[in-house]
Amino acid sequence: MQKIRLNQKNQKWSPTLLTNISAVFKIRTNYFKFTIAAAVITLIASGNCLAQLGGEAPLPKIKKPTGPSLEETTQWITAKFASIIPFQFSERTILQYEATFDGCEMAFTDARTRDGKADELNFYRLKLQEMDEDNITIQPTKDGQGEFAYLSLYSLGKKDVIKYSEMDPVALTDKELIKRLTIKDDDINVAKRVSITINDQQIVSIRFLQQSSFFIHFRDVEVAESMSNAFKHAVMLCQKKAADEKAARPAKQKELF
Repeated sequence: MQKIRLNQKNQKWSPTLLTNISAVFKIRTNYFKFTIAAAVITLIASGNCLAQLGGEAPLPKIKKPTGPSLEETTQWITAKFASIIPFQFSERTILQYEATFDGCEMAFTDARTRDGKADELNFYRLKLQEMDEDNITIQPTKDGQGEFAYLSLYSLGKKDVIKYSEMDPVALTDKELIKRLTIKDDDINVAKRVSITINDQQIVSIRFLQQSSFFIHFRDVEVAESMSNAFKHAVMLCQKKAADEKAARPAKQKELF
């Protein structure tokens, strides 16, 4: 192998040296290009093989969310609603809220009293992973009582996935009655209002609906903002949980015919 020498007299690189160095760089550059191309071809080929076998290429890992856990978040929401002073909707009507969770499933109750008596109770059931994190917003406004804000929650694609029972007159304390009347399965009669008699004396009017959103009123705007952040965090955690469960399921094999 020819040795590369520096022209000591002029302290300059000789033409022979420059030519040899250039050749070395070209060889190394071509080698790296070949290595990268081979890696890309291997990845594509492996993906194609998986597809031909009816499988799917592995999904990238989703970054683990930071902040409170799902359980901590839902417990905070439940406790916060329990601590809030009932909302004075009008001179005669007061709203009181209650939220409970079973994992990512939420049951939300909006109870209204009028002149101190049970007037109407609205019961919502929804799955947090079906809610739109980017469409959970608060709207500050004013009424005759002063400033307040309402929190809006919408489903993904605004699909009618929120199940809703409207009952009157039912009080928030009528736990057994609420349990009997609220939706427990996926088949409901939509929109038609019916009257039923409870204990041979209490007549309750009820109807079932499905909708894409609902609204919660807060007299304290800061509490509304905190609740909005908590719901967004819970929705994100539930959507990640659903995505992880889907990715963990075995790939469905493609049928030959």
